[in-house]
Amino acid sequence: MRDARFYREHLENDVLAWWLAHGPDRERGGVRTCFANSGDALVSTDKYTWSQGRWAWLLARLSRAARRGLISLDAGDLLAQAVATGEFVAAHALLGDGIHS
Repeated sequence: MRDARFYREHLENDVLAWWLAHGPDRERGGVRTCFANSGDALVSTDKYTWSQGRWAWLLARLSRAARRGLISLDAGDLLAQAVATGEFVAAHALLGDGIHS
């Protein structure tokens, strides 16, 4: 049976490392989520509101875990990305009258 260290390292070095390198759209904002199952191709540039919100929530939770020493990632960077994604959603997924698009 594998121990917690194995899973933490896999999460940090494989899963999160890939997503943090490929997901954030640093030019247009938000996160890209429509990748081929193999991970080698972006198949759509659509940014679904639910996915954006989930990414912001996940990064905020990871930031908290990093602050507590549960994972070895930069808590401040994770929180900044969470906030930026939330701002992207507020700017692009809400209509002026507060109704979701």
